[in-house]
Amino acid sequence: MPLWMIRVIRYGLMFVGTSMVISAIVNIVAAIKLIDPYAESSLGVTRTEVISWYVVPGFFGLAMIVFAFWWQRKGRKSE
Repeated sequence: MPLWMIRVIRYGLMFVGTSMVISAIVNIVAAIKLIDPYAESSLGVTRTEVISWYVVPGFFGLAMIVFAFWWQRKGRKSE
């Protein structure tokens, strides 16, 4: 694979991973601030459930960022 293509893919992974992590953090904070015990009964979901929906994309975004940095180091060793 050409070096320029590896760089484009790496930066794409970093960008998408970072936006997923930031989105997950913002949504978790919003769930903590906006869903109180009285709203849980009217919404039909608990605050913990809503937070758990965003933990998985946050970890997936972190995995994308780590993979992008790992791929860079691996590519430099083989050159």
